[in-house]
Amino acid sequence: MNTFYLHLKIQASHGVVDYFPLVRRLRRNLELSSFAFQVTRLTCGGFILALRFNHSMTDGAAIVQFLNAIAEIAQGANEPSITPLWCRELLSARNPPRITCTHREYEEVPHTKGTIISPNDLQQRSLFFGHAEIATIRRRFVPHHLGPYTSFEIIAACLWRCRTIALQMDPNQEVRMMVLVNGRAKFNPPIPNGYYGSVFGFPAALTTAGKLCGNPLTYALELVKKAKAEVSGLGNEIEEENVVNEGN
Repeated sequence: MNTFYLHLKIQASHGVVDYFPLVRRLRRNLELSSFAFQVTRLTCGGFILALRFNHSMTDGAAIVQFLNAIAEIAQGANEPSITPLWCRELLSARNPPRITCTHREYEEVPHTKGTIISPNDLQQRSLFFGHAEIATIRRRFVPHHLGPYTSFEIIAACLWRCRTIALQMDPNQEVRMMVLVNGRAKFNPPIPNGYYGSVFGFPAALTTAGKLCGNPLTYALELVKKAKAEVSGLGNEIEEENVVNEGN
């Protein structure tokens, strides 16, 4: 187990230096660290596990894999059931770089028509969408002959449309909804198990406030569904030889 962690530490340190040239300076400040892991023991015998990470280093799916590995070792395993895989070169840009689609998620959105609202003027509420709530939305607003739509697509489209209606935006104001998409299975071949880098895309659905509010919910649903489909790794060949070499 000590050998495994030493190897993991060496690999991770090299990767952090590659992606964060100022890593030594960042380590002095926990607020800016690339990864922080903390366990708080409670007097009742329980504990609180907290972590924070930079998405340039990893993503949610990889963090789940990391936590599962810790749980397996804590239960007595000598090493994780899924061996961590570094292989950061899998997602290197083409040489030379070539843009093949419009990345609206990186566009700078202008502050127009007075729609920027101060956080002090907004109220935060937690909403719970269970099976019953999602089933109600499907039954009332999604015709049976359309779709299929996932629960995520329904919730995202519903909240996007309801929020836009509540803000009473100018009908010509551009509005967008950004979503997270796991791209691991979208490459050919898929990203190997054990890869703990970031493979999430965050495409943006785009329309105007007038179209979003004036059309049925299925209009927003189709926009969200289309945005998710834009995250595709087809045609991005992964060199299996590199995977084997790193795995050894």
